[in-house]
Amino acid sequence: MHDPVTLENEQTFEREAIDKLFKECKDSGRKMVFPLTQKQVKSTYLNPSIALRNTIEEWSARNEAAQLDLACSSLNLGSPESDVVRALKYIQYLIRFSYWLE
Repeated sequence: MHDPVTLENEQTFEREAIDKLFKECKDSGRKMVFPLTQKQVKSTYLNPSIALRNTIEEWSARNEAAQLDLACSSLNLGSPESDVVRALKYIQYLIRFSYWLE
């Protein structure tokens, strides 16, 4: 989850996913209902969940740092080749993912 939003029923969803659901309902003429309760949506206002987003970002940064430390520790002459390859792939993933977020 990258951009959590809260709806009128106080449930939190990923903005992209709930926007997609609302668009599909509108395009097909279906009634908009909450995915979990199937109750009708009265308001499509999406309230950004800033505290949750900040918590997710902090956790992601700590997790990435820990994973990067682990990957870097595998990059030495004594490590099995499979560990080195896995570590390099993970580092490449982090670089691509970080670039995408900016």
